[in-house]
Amino acid sequence: MPESKFLYVQTDGTVINEESDNINSLEDPDDEPMLEVETLTNFTKYSTAIHPSTDMVVDEAPDVSSSSDKINNDPPASKNPNKGNRYSYDVKKLVVDYHIEKLCTAAEAGRIHNFPEKSAQRWIRNFKKTGQIEPNDVVHGPPPILGEEHKTFVINFIDDAPTKRVDDVLNALVTHFEDLSI
Repeated sequence: MPESKFLYVQTDGTVINEESDNINSLEDPDDEPMLEVETLTNFTKYSTAIHPSTDMVVDEAPDVSSSSDKINNDPPASKNPNKGNRYSYDVKKLVVDYHIEKLCTAAEAGRIHNFPEKSAQRWIRNFKKTGQIEPNDVVHGPPPILGEEHKTFVINFIDDAPTKRVDDVLNALVTHFEDLSI
């Protein structure tokens, strides 16, 4: 079986082997390559040919088509049962639009689209109060204990002494901020 070697064609047309020897001067005219690999592209050509992912335009509000065409039979299951389901803006808009179009109760709109009645009632109540559908970035629950000043303190503390343990950082936080209880 003949020995296989890799040959590389440079951009100027010269051919070199794996040891970076110029093959054009060493190669016998009788040697014919068994298999020739052709360069399809390089990174520069590839990066100029692809479209950047930022070209996509995201609509702020989805189109207002008839919501009765979009009935959802399977709501997403909760990944964390203690947190409840997190529904998208489109789902909330679907239920609110159905309630407005069909003049049904909020509970009926939720039932028809197979969502919890309480969630549908909350979405529609918030829509009637504010005129807007509740965004997904609303944070429920108590405010966080640690703020930005705590974060900068921890970052500076770790930067000054990177070998400190978590217990040392926690103790330094509690001693620096007297009103903090963790």
